[in-house]
Amino acid sequence: MRAGFMSTMSFRPYRSEPEICVQRESRREALGDIQSNRIKGNAMQKNLMIVTLVALVLSACSSTGILQSTQPENKISGTVTRGFLQPYQVDVTLDGKVYRGEWRTEAPTPMQKATTGLPHKYHVGKVRSTLRADDGSELNCQWLTHSQTADGSCRTGGREYPLTMK
Repeated sequence: MRAGFMSTMSFRPYRSEPEICVQRESRREALGDIQSNRIKGNAMQKNLMIVTLVALVLSACSSTGILQSTQPENKISGTVTRGFLQPYQVDVTLDGKVYRGEWRTEAPTPMQKATTGLPHKYHVGKVRSTLRADDGSELNCQWLTHSQTADGSCRTGGREYPLTMK
């Protein structure tokens, strides 16, 4: 019976010490490759997250305000393209001619300060812009601003054109 028991058992052949060391080293190299791929993957994911966040922040800081006339008979309209920092770009179209210039918000007027409540005093101001068309003609504009809104007008040739941004 003992002989039958021994014949069914399988024995592993003896491995020499150098073979065992080679196997251990190849396992370590394989683990090292896996870990370095994880590190590279993590770095790529981190870079992708940073780029995505920067793009979202910059796109969130850019917006367009629409300038409209309060008098329907006037053919005037415009846009204010707000970016991350001032000056903003302002384009006003009057009778088919496009006037361009900068929108810089300055300190509020004393009247604005007097009529504005405390929490709003930090985001009111005034804007004065001289816009120029390609032919050199000018449009002088001024607005009183409150956060993302503005009330004002533009003047040229002795006429005044009211414009608001809501």
